Amino acid sequence: MMQSVSNMSIPLSWKAIVKQVFGLDAEIQAVYFYESKKNQVSRLRLLVNGEQTNVIAKKYVWGDMDSEIAVLKKADSLDLNVPSFIARFSDIAFFTPVPGVSMHSPITEKQACLLGEWMRAFHENMTPPRARGTFLRGDCTLKNFLYDEEGEKVYSLDFEQAYFGPAEDDLAELIVTLLTGAKAENVWESPHILAVKAMLRAYKRKFNATFLFEESIQGLTNRLEFRREFASEIQALIDELNKRKNIFIELLDNR
Repeated sequence: MMQSVSNMSIPLSWKAIVKQVFGLDAEIQAVYFYESKKNQVSRLRLLVNGEQTNVIAKKYVWGDMDSEIAVLKKADSLDLNVPSFIARFSDIAFFTPVPGVSMHSPITEKQACLLGEWMRAFHENMTPPRARGTFLRGDCTLKNFLYDEEGEKVYSLDFEQAYFGPAEDDLAELIVTLLTGAKAENVWESPHILAVKAMLRAYKRKFNATFLFEESIQGLTNRLEFRREFASEIQALIDELNKRKNIFIELLDNR
């Protein structure tokens, strides 16, 4: 969700920052604030040299700003469908907006395939040769992906938690959110499980299916702590997946 702010209430400090970053003739026409649990993120509609443009401004309250900028610069240079870095001012970074809308479970098989292809490209291209482990995007949940229906592309946002580790960490986080809303009684025929299969099929890279199963169950278990209103449904899903562990592992490995 976004909350807009009229030109009259835009802080003078923001107006001054925009002029320093984009030029003395740059003016803020509107500000739209995004809901964020970690940092202060807003979309600015600017008038620069007589032309209207939109930029994303991210004020870092949490996370490593330098690390995220470095990740985005490299990913952008590899055409990995991420925001482009524009400039920085103190603890604020400016990026280009990306098209699309936030992805929410259940997603279509087509969207899941695009998601798997993006994950494969990120893991393969962002991991240096002879690195110990895979370079992971971290916080790999659907809320950090956008789907652009017109361009038929998936874009990814927010890389403050990127790190090196086993690929299964990213995949398990993604599987947990792909299963969000799935009911234990019909999970095996649900669009949620079809999305998991499609995503992994498109991912194509090798992984340990048993370890991925264990990480996915752990991820669902962790959700019990902060999604207490859905605790009974999540626990039922965990019980069903554990009950048919071999089936789920075979499903994960059937690529």
